[in-house]
Amino acid sequence: MSWLELVDEGGRLLARRDARALPCTVGRAHGNALVTSDPYVDPHHAEVALDDAGRLVVRDLGSVNGLRRPDDDARHDLLALEPGHDVLLGRSRLRLVTDAPAAVMPPAPRPVPEPAGPRWLAATRRRAVQLAAAAALMAVGAVVATIGVPGRPAGMVAGAAAVGILLLVTIWTAGWALATRLRRGESRFGPHFVVAVVATLWSALVSELPGWADFLLPDSPVVTALLFGAAAASWYVALALHLRVMSPGGGARTQRASFFAALVLAGVGTWLPAALERDFSTVATITGTLKPFPAALVPARTPAQFAESLEGLERELLDDEEPAATGSRVLRRADDEGAAPQPETPQPEP
Repeated sequence: MSWLELVDEGGRLLARRDARALPCTVGRAHGNALVTSDPYVDPHHAEVALDDAGRLVVRDLGSVNGLRRPDDDARHDLLALEPGHDVLLGRSRLRLVTDAPAAVMPPAPRPVPEPAGPRWLAATRRRAVQLAAAAALMAVGAVVATIGVPGRPAGMVAGAAAVGILLLVTIWTAGWALATRLRRGESRFGPHFVVAVVATLWSALVSELPGWADFLLPDSPVVTALLFGAAAASWYVALALHLRVMSPGGGARTQRASFFAALVLAGVGTWLPAALERDFSTVATITGTLKPFPAALVPARTPAQFAESLEGLERELLDDEEPAATGSRVLRRADDEGAAPQPETPQPEP
């Protein structure tokens, strides 16, 4: 009797199957006949079957790392499986054992399934939740951009902001999906996208606090504290949720790593702008996004409206000086036409 065995890099038996029960698949997904927890093996990595000549072969199913021989680093898409000629899948080894009594073979251990994680993680895999997250992201981006950029066509600003923020979040999500693909064998793009949207909306919310505090309490240490706290909270939410998607069973270890990484990133983000900002400026600014509000919401003036009011005030001042200026022009015109200049009569002092 012949057996298919899957062992780890230390030689520990992971799975075993009768070689006559073909075809069968190998991978990390629990639906395979031979299952491994090797992170370098895809969920559906390879298939073991008979070719047209009746030989036992291992065929790659489009995996990341492909198939290799123990003594050859070259990647292959199809390899023959014979006794003494093992096939490497990631760090796991697939071998064919012949004439081994069934009673002698140790029972194959059952693979430990990956923890399902919290309920919200399961919800992020739904297509409806992902589409709703994309719609919410674009809507919020359009509204904030319309309020924060007055004086321009609202439709153009809203459309550009909605597309721009969706593109940025998609690029950020692609980076996490690639890291998850290399670590777990599947990208999990949808859950990462929902998490990125939640982190972006949360960051947009908390980032308003330092701007308004700077406006209300200029040169106050409260502003620096709020800036650091907002940055730390934004980084922690983003890192903790993304790492939980990558490793649903991370738990407290993932939270601690996210917490310390968020403190470091927030500290650098708070210190670096302050270190680079050395020039004194007399221009008052509001660093928050939600400014200035339209006059329909708050009775305030935009910079363009304020400049227009200054021009109107200047015209009024010129109109008040018009009589004196007209008299001066009449005297000069008389001099130009050859009229005798009138001597100026000194006025007696009162």
